[in-house]
Amino acid sequence: MKKKLLWAGVILSVMVAGCAEKPLPMRKTYLYCQVDTLWQSLPSYQVTSNRLFPYSKLAPFGDYAEAAYSDGIALIELEINKPTTVSVMPVWDSTFAMAWSGDFLLLPGDSLELQRVADTRIPGFSSVRPRLAEVGRQDNACGFLLEEAFPYKSYPRVTDGDLGKYKSELEAFRQRKRDFLDSCRMRMTLSDEYVALRRLQFDLDLYNSLCTAAEKESGAELPAGYLDGIGLSDSLMGTSSYATALVNKYIRHAVPEPEKNFDAVYAGIRKAPRKLRDYLTALMVGYYAVQQLPYYEEALLAAIDRAGRTIRDTAYLNYISRAKEFYCNRNMPFPDEALRQTMLQALGSERQMTLADVLAQYEGRPLFLDFWASWCGGCIIDIQQSEAARKYLSEAGVGYLCISIDEDREAWQDAAGKYGVTDNSYLCPGKWDSPMVKFLEIKSIPRYVLLDRQHRIVSMDAPRPTPGELRSLERLVEAMQQSRQP
Repeated sequence: MKKKLLWAGVILSVMVAGCAEKPLPMRKTYLYCQVDTLWQSLPSYQVTSNRLFPYSKLAPFGDYAEAAYSDGIALIELEINKPTTVSVMPVWDSTFAMAWSGDFLLLPGDSLELQRVADTRIPGFSSVRPRLAEVGRQDNACGFLLEEAFPYKSYPRVTDGDLGKYKSELEAFRQRKRDFLDSCRMRMTLSDEYVALRRLQFDLDLYNSLCTAAEKESGAELPAGYLDGIGLSDSLMGTSSYATALVNKYIRHAVPEPEKNFDAVYAGIRKAPRKLRDYLTALMVGYYAVQQLPYYEEALLAAIDRAGRTIRDTAYLNYISRAKEFYCNRNMPFPDEALRQTMLQALGSERQMTLADVLAQYEGRPLFLDFWASWCGGCIIDIQQSEAARKYLSEAGVGYLCISIDEDREAWQDAAGKYGVTDNSYLCPGKWDSPMVKFLEIKSIPRYVLLDRQHRIVSMDAPRPTPGELRSLERLVEAMQQSRQP
């Protein structure tokens, strides 16, 4: 049966781990999968070296690498010369529910097979996992053992706002992971590159978890030295965790209220180590651009102008240019084409309405738009964690609209009932080709958009309605209410 792919392909986000001091010779490395009903009609893979992972929505993805088909196998050939971590995220239509996998490691010369396995986080969903085809190394098998031994639900949680106790528990948790890795090394064949990468990753996980907790527990007092003494090795440059850690260190936790202290953050970045300065500048521009807050507009645009005159790396310059365009979309209304040609269908109704008709039902009310689909694992996880955000938005007078881009109407209706998104719930039959979706530049979901009372854009990429981003969402809504009084 021929599949209709919403966005055909498997996104391979390739990030250089840099574990080895001396680059290895460039060697061919292979990724492949069996072509069956799961992979049928798969036209290509997408490969990118994405150094700006936290705000990748602002940057175009990498070049497509066409998959070669032979004897029932889809094969893609890469050339790498250093240890490389890869994450896989297939995107399918409603006939097949798929979630993303974790990172795994490639060494030059590897041959890696992609397989479908059940996703333990969401019943009925599947993930893509690699299986090392070559004999003699068990790095990725060890990675799966670590995931099974230390699932997300086993991570320590903050209790009674005690961040000092939380840090102690996280450090003990990190030590248990180190001990487990050592035990795997005793009974499995693991590469030195993999072991080094994992140990450094444990440190980054600890640091980022501490930062997330400090963000969520905004009223709690940070213990002395709370974020000190944790190494952020630049050998992990290019990984998502490292980029997130840099944002945490140099922006989010560099000064109080970084959204209102842009100049202080920028001054700190300009004093950072030279080899990080341009990278941090690009991350800073992305951080502030994505929030689309009004406090720092003049300073941000001045920093972007300076970056254009001093940075030479074209990847950073392209990213910064895209970030500027994204930031400057704030305050814009929907264009007439999107308002008149976007059709939406309310749950429980057979009638389709234009976007203009739907927005007219919420005249004078700010709106939070949640773009999701029944097949989107990340969307479902966010929905299941959104109770506190929904309550806050309701109390703040902000309407919550769920807009599905499902192709299968029955799948949308069933999922809406199953996950409790029946109020203000709409189907967008145009899906990715909808004028509204194109205007908002939605290329992946989940995606959230905040509109003001006049239904102008406040943020094209609003914070997620989850506990970890609730405070960021609150700041965005508060800024909107302060700057846009009726």
